[in-house]
This record gives sequence, structure tokens and C-alpha cells, in this order.
Amino acid sequence: MTTINIQAVRQTITAQRKLLDPDRALAHAIAIKDKLIKLPCYHHAKKVGLYMSYGGEVDTSLLIKDALARHKQVYLPILHHLHGPALLFAPFNEETHLKYNKFHIHEPVSAFSKRIKPKNLDLVITPLVAFDTNCARVGMGSGYYDRSFAFIDHSRQWQHPKLIGLAYEFQKIEDCNPNAWDIPLHNIVTEKTLYTK
Repeated sequence: MTTINIQAVRQTITAQRKLLDPDRALAHAIAIKDKLIKLPCYHHAKKVGLYMSYGGEVDTSLLIKDALARHKQVYLPILHHLHGPALLFAPFNEETHLKYNKFHIHEPVSAFSKRIKPKNLDLVITPLVAFDTNCARVGMGSGYYDRSFAFIDHSRQWQHPKLIGLAYEFQKIEDCNPNAWDIPLHNIVTEKTLYTK
């Protein structure tokens, strides 16, 4: 098995995303949104974890608008360090105030009492830098998502919440060579297709 240089993959794909023509990026984001909203897990989800796009990621604003229009409860991640670096999720709507976290990514300003644990969500849309056809993902390297969703045991069919990644097709690599602690996704949606674990 070939070992990949994950840091080189991160640098290359992050640079490619930033160079994507804005019109093409928007067209891809619309195609991705249109595929995702047809999934049964999206229709049935009441509490949806999303994220604010950053650094050339697939634009999630279309999905956020769609989820709110369907009266779903939308939650965005907040960095949390009580028991080590992890995520909590805070409610979001059009009137929610946002602030930048330490990675310069928007997150909601919310009372601690309104934040929920990842296991209380029905569906979580995750960012990623790269992926493979087995729905393994490469993130930015800080491990927040892997730690936060470590309770999901794919071998025992614990399937709540569903984890879906959004990506451009050019983010696909041959093999992410995941570590034992890396949490695979249930699906990855690109502008071209839907990948399923």
C-alpha cells in the first residue's frame, strides 16, 4: 500500500479550491445541494449540523437556506475544550450573531445552555479537504470532527447522526490511508455523484 503525504495533499487541494472560478464553484455548489436534498436522511432530519464554508470549501449557504426554509433546526459547530479539543453545536438562524474562532472561521455566539452534543443531531454535514471512494476523509488536521464523532461505531451499525461530506470531485484521491481513530463518513456528495460507504 502506498503511503501518501497528507500535508502535501492538504496544501495542493486547498490551493486548487481557492483557484476555482467563482461561477463554476457556485454551479458545483448548486449541483451538490440538489443531490443532497434528495437524500432520505436529509428529508427525515430535524436537527442538522452544518458549517460555514471557509477557504474555498463548497458553499454551504445554499444548504443552510434550504434547511431553514424547511423548518429544520440548523446547528453550527463551536470549538470546545472542556475535555480536550472537540465540537459542540449551537443553534443558527438568519438573526444569529457570529464571531471568528481561532481558525478565523465563523461560529455562532450562543449561551452554553443552548449548545448540544454531536450525538443529539440527526444529520451532520462535514467539511473535508480530500476523500476516497470508501468515504474516508482528510480534514485540516486538528482532529475536531474525529474526536467529536468517535462515539459512532460503524462496525456495530450505530448510524446516528448520519455524516455526509461535501466536496468537489477534484478533491478525490486514491486512498486516504485512514488511521484507526479517523471517522469515516456515511456519504460524500460531489457535483458529479454520491459516494456511499
